[in-house]
Amino acid sequence: LSEIYTPQEIELRRLAYASNPPPAVPAIGDLADVFRKRFCPVVKVEQPKIANTVYFAFDSAELSEDAKRVLQPWIQWLKANPEKKIEVGGHTDNLGDELYNLILSKNRADAVKNWLTENGVDANQVLVAYFGETRPVAPNDPKRGNPKNRRVEIKVIAK
Repeated sequence: LSEIYTPQEIELRRLAYASNPPPAVPAIGDLADVFRKRFCPVVKVEQPKIANTVYFAFDSAELSEDAKRVLQPWIQWLKANPEKKIEVGGHTDNLGDELYNLILSKNRADAVKNWLTENGVDANQVLVAYFGETRPVAPNDPKRGNPKNRRVEIKVIAK
């Protein structure tokens, strides 16, 4: 700095800075929150009053007859609301390898999407998400897992 400013100028700048510091810079997490709130506002999408969870047998991605009965009203709803989109999110319990469970959760979500589209729903209305064992809705038993976590959840995500 001494090559650019005289000692008096450096002292004046130091005093000015000390009496009027720049605003604090938010932490990275705070910046992410600010960005999300400003550019990605949370939009509440009204959910229809339709059962939104189908369950699967252990280590299976095959839709049961009960699951198909739960999905049936979604066919009518999606056909009546072609501008709407849903997310089908696959889940597993904690039994088995983490990667295997991630793949199984994808296969479950794909099974739901495929069944809906085979029954006349536009494939563009159904988005697949999969979470493996990362989002349990009930505690898992170390040896038996939990059947409540072997599921696909459906939610409306776009108007």
